[in-house]
Amino acid sequence: MTLQVTRRVADADTDRVSSVPWGVARSFFVPDHRFSLRDIFVARVQVPQWQAFLDLVHEREWFAGWTDAGLVECDGLPGAPSPLLKSMASGWSWEVALRPHDFEVSWHGFSANDLNFTVGTDEVSSESRFNALVEFVAVIAERTRRQVVIGEEGSDGSVDRWGYFLTYDPGSGLSLVVS
Repeated sequence: MTLQVTRRVADADTDRVSSVPWGVARSFFVPDHRFSLRDIFVARVQVPQWQAFLDLVHEREWFAGWTDAGLVECDGLPGAPSPLLKSMASGWSWEVALRPHDFEVSWHGFSANDLNFTVGTDEVSSESRFNALVEFVAVIAERTRRQVVIGEEGSDGSVDRWGYFLTYDPGSGLSLVVS
């Protein structure tokens, strides 16, 4: 079952508050013995979406450092996606730590066709942090003009795959998938 939920917006780019009750969302962020991370995917991206996301990271000052630079040779985060895409085309992945609010998200360079992130379940431990995650996902969806999905760790990234529990579509907003 999919529940369409609304969101309150105080400003076009800030202060999104999820109307998904924290009591419902909390169960999706409880660590279990198998999966302590949640995967976040933006599928079907091309250079314009990569650029929109890099611009967002720079504007919001989310860059917290390289976890693994792979073959990317630059100080800080590049302003254009070409060094990141070139590294992946050479068969090397990379990882960047982002700090969008008061929690940390890892951005993984696995594929030029999607943006991949992970967030620890312990990073989403309160209603305010859940709302911050919704803000992060909503801004990415709106800037890239692509659907963003959050699922269990190890999911394949397909937006249609069973198991995703939160989606944000720039045209329709936040949806909660409940099985």
